[in-house]
Amino acid sequence: MGDLKDDRSNVYVLIDEAHRTQYGDYHSELKAVLPESSRFAFTGTPIPKTIREFGRIAKDEYEKYLDRYSIRDSIDDGATKEIIYTFGPIDLQLDKDNLKIGWEEIAEELSKEEKRIVEKRVRPWRVILKKPERI
Repeated sequence: MGDLKDDRSNVYVLIDEAHRTQYGDYHSELKAVLPESSRFAFTGTPIPKTIREFGRIAKDEYEKYLDRYSIRDSIDDGATKEIIYTFGPIDLQLDKDNLKIGWEEIAEELSKEEKRIVEKRVRPWRVILKKPERI
């Protein structure tokens, strides 16, 4: 980067799409050139825990966040759908006879309307479980 360096503390840097630039070499260069600046980084993409350099000032010391909006926050407010996955195919073996017995035990005290509501909520799972290919 050369001899460029500005030690003023009244410099404000606004960074858009921070998830693309605020780690690694670019982040290090920006901090070296403007070490006393206040940096405000914006992103709509949550920063994964695996990017260890993001916000690092020194060993075990990180910059403060003005506001944080995590993946969990996004899932909780409905903006993002949670994805649950496994690392390989799982064969689901359903014992239909035991499932039927279990359902009868669980539902024996439910009214017809309550049973209908439960069956309606379970219907999407039945479709998924019966498909030979699963997500």
